[in-house]
Amino acid sequence: MNLILNSITKEYTGHRVLDGISFSIVEREVVGLIGKNGSGKTTLLKIIAGLELPDLGSIQLVPKSTTLGYVPQVTAVENDITVRDFIVQDLGLAIEEEYKADIAMSEIGISELSDKALNHLSSGQRTKAFLARLLVNKPDILLLDEPTNHLDIEALVWLENYLKDYNGSVLLISHDRRLLDKLTDRIIELDEGKIKIYGGNYSFYREQKQVEDEAKNREYEEQQRTIKRLERDILEKKERIQKLEKSDRPTRDNDKFASTFFLNRASRKYARVAQALETRLDKLSKVERPKPDLELSTIFKPRKESGNTVIYVKGLTKQLGGRELFSNFDLLVEKGSRTALTGPNGSGKTTLINLILGKAIPDNGKIEVGNDVNIGYLPQEQSEINSPECLLDYLIENVTKEKTTAYKLAKCFLFSSENLRTPVKDLSSGQKSRLALAKIMASGANFIILDEPTNHLDIPARESLERAIISYIGTLLIISHDRYLLDAIPFDKVIELK
Repeated sequence: MNLILNSITKEYTGHRVLDGISFSIVEREVVGLIGKNGSGKTTLLKIIAGLELPDLGSIQLVPKSTTLGYVPQVTAVENDITVRDFIVQDLGLAIEEEYKADIAMSEIGISELSDKALNHLSSGQRTKAFLARLLVNKPDILLLDEPTNHLDIEALVWLENYLKDYNGSVLLISHDRRLLDKLTDRIIELDEGKIKIYGGNYSFYREQKQVEDEAKNREYEEQQRTIKRLERDILEKKERIQKLEKSDRPTRDNDKFASTFFLNRASRKYARVAQALETRLDKLSKVERPKPDLELSTIFKPRKESGNTVIYVKGLTKQLGGRELFSNFDLLVEKGSRTALTGPNGSGKTTLINLILGKAIPDNGKIEVGNDVNIGYLPQEQSEINSPECLLDYLIENVTKEKTTAYKLAKCFLFSSENLRTPVKDLSSGQKSRLALAKIMASGANFIILDEPTNHLDIPARESLERAIISYIGTLLIISHDRYLLDAIPFDKVIELK
């Protein structure tokens, strides 16, 4: 069962999103498709799934009977169809086959959602419903667009094991680096409409990228030396020409014609050499200057220190919807510590944060916030920032108060020079997520709480966030299902809620 792409090209409003994309996927191969948000990954997957048409190029399935299964990134559903009916009707199951839907829901752990309306479920629950549909259908090739979004660690492990044992091929768009590490045979990077293919998993890809970056650094430095040498040679030749043109030294027999002739000939010779050097300089393919590392700790420094005890929780009890989330729960968060909060969806992680913030009241027990604690909080579901100000002015006015610091902060969170001139309201949702993170990290708060901060971030943005977190010298409490982030950050304490 092979999937073959031949020169797939797609444009939107004059912008070429995909430019002659060609690759193939062989039987039982798992391929990771990565790239920045907006690079065209979802468009490519939709074209393969037959939901969009390419402007140019073709797709072959070998044999033609090969079946595809597609799980979209945005699993919004407008009608009130139940989970069970969604699976049964979408796959066209006969009455005697409907038991397959029940088996699939049981296997993925959503049997209790069978009669729930799909549009009333959380994003993670809807993703599981789409995955359950695949369990029934078992297509030859899976096309998965960010299937790990909103999944808790338990569901992530299930998906990882399922895909590892899947008797077919998988093309997977994901920013989950752990998943890519565990599963992929190859990584395809999509950037500015072109692809680059790396054999191996995500760790191998990162090693190769590092080698490429180091080579680019060396190439840049060598080219700068070459440019300086050529510019120096050109200058010397032009100075020599000027000296020759000013020279009126006569020949031994005072033959003015001969003197002028030889001077002009020498001048033309040096002019030709200078012109050749300038042509060589112009033809140099300029290597982009490597991006410098920024000193981040000063940007993310708290404005004042808190007391040694930041949060003190003793004997906490809390019920929600008739279900007990906490019973005699204790927690101590000390100044400068880094605490990770993990656990299945619905285990009470966000409720605990709301209790700490005073947005919810405990049924019993005590919660105390320490002296001089200034909290910066990034919720999982953020209200979008829609300021008419350009990004640079917004950062200066609302975050940094200084232009130089605003530039550094913007670069840290991967905003381009063009982005700095863009009104905040016109930024993409992914860019607004990065802006919200930048605003919290540079707020001067001495206790920062992040609830699923990597949701909707691409891999470069996740790595940028990790650098920011490592550079922050205040107290941190992070809720996350991102296993790569949990490994990358040196946490003092990891608390798993059941």
